Amino acid sequence: KSISLYFIALIASSLVYLSFTLDLIWIVFGVVEVVGFFYFSQTLTRKWSKFSPKRFVRNIFWTAFIVRVCYAVFSYFFYEYMTGKPFEFWAGDAHFYDEMGRFGSSLIANGDFNFMDQFYRYGGLTLSDSGYPLYLSVIYFITDNSILMTRLIKAVWGAWTCVLIYRLAVRNFGENVGRMAGIFAMLMPNLIMYCGI
Repeated sequence: KSISLYFIALIASSLVYLSFTLDLIWIVFGVVEVVGFFYFSQTLTRKWSKFSPKRFVRNIFWTAFIVRVCYAVFSYFFYEYMTGKPFEFWAGDAHFYDEMGRFGSSLIANGDFNFMDQFYRYGGLTLSDSGYPLYLSVIYFITDNSILMTRLIKAVWGAWTCVLIYRLAVRNFGENVGRMAGIFAMLMPNLIMYCGI
C-alpha cells in the first residue's frame, strides 16, 4: 500500500507541477529508496523473526554495513562523475566540514592541539559547533585525508547504530518492536545517505 501510494503521489505531483517534474535519474533514486525500504522492511521483519537475538544482531550489522559501504562507494564515484568532486550537488556544509577536517588534520600533524582556538579563528566555530570537525580531523589524520575511507568508517558507525537502536528498542518496548526498529534503521534511506556525504 505504501509503495502504491508513493507512485500515485509521484504521478499526481508530476502532473500538477509539470514544469517542475524531476529528472529521470532522481525519480529512479526515489523509487529504489521507497520500494527498497518498504519491500525489504516487510520481508526481513518476517524472515528474521525466527532468528535468535545473537543471529539477528549479526544479520542486522552485516546487512547494514554492506548496504552502507555500497552506497558510500557508489555515491563517491557518482558525485565525482556528476560534479567533479566526491560531494553531492550544492554541498555547502559538506565542503565546509571537509575543509575544517583537513585543517584540523594539519593541526594534529604539526602537533598543535589547541583546536578550539584554531577552529574559532579559521572557521568561526564555537565549542558547540566543533564536535564533528574535531572528529573529522582525527579521522582525516588517520586516513591521510581520504574522503572515501572516512565514509567507509561512517558505514561501520552506521551499522553499529542499527544494532544500538535494536537494543534500545528491545530494552524499552520488547523484542518484536526492537527487531522492527533495527530493520527500519538499517533500511532508512536518510541514514544510508549520510554515510555518503
